[in-house]
Amino acid sequence: MKFLILIAVCVLIIASAAQGSVSVRFGKDYFHGDLYDGCNSKPPAANLFGLMVHLRWFPLFDIDFGGEYSSRDFIADCGGEGFATSLKHYSMSADASLDILPLGILKFYVGGGLSYDWFDRSGLPGQEGMDSSMGVQVLTGVVTTLPGFINGYIEVRYRWLGGDVNVNMSSAYLGLELG
Repeated sequence: MKFLILIAVCVLIIASAAQGSVSVRFGKDYFHGDLYDGCNSKPPAANLFGLMVHLRWFPLFDIDFGGEYSSRDFIADCGGEGFATSLKHYSMSADASLDILPLGILKFYVGGGLSYDWFDRSGLPGQEGMDSSMGVQVLTGVVTTLPGFINGYIEVRYRWLGGDVNVNMSSAYLGLELG
């Protein structure tokens, strides 16, 4: 938890120095694939919390970076036996998005980027521990462009992960952008 607080403080300092904006986001992580080898272990959707920095200085595209956290307890069916398992997912990402349809107070965008994901798994003997993976993601969304200090956005993204992680992910967010 101290690590997440330190990251949040660093993100706020960077955003204010770079004249960018910061957003908090809430949503759901959806997992596609099995986290545990040889088990029917696709976890259900997990609640997601994140902090992002947005650099919207450029006329046609934006740059975003930040981190997210989600957690879920579930029953993994392994060989007909159920195991109470726990999953914690941490992610750092950076992406660029292109404004495709600015409509006055709304702006639609598409983009992509890179992520680094950590999965902390527990509850299944022999398969507990932390796995990490580099990922590639695509995203799309809509953001309000009202003058003032606060704007909202809705975003969806899909993430392909490599390495030893046997899942890909999709996420849906509601965000509140400050600045």
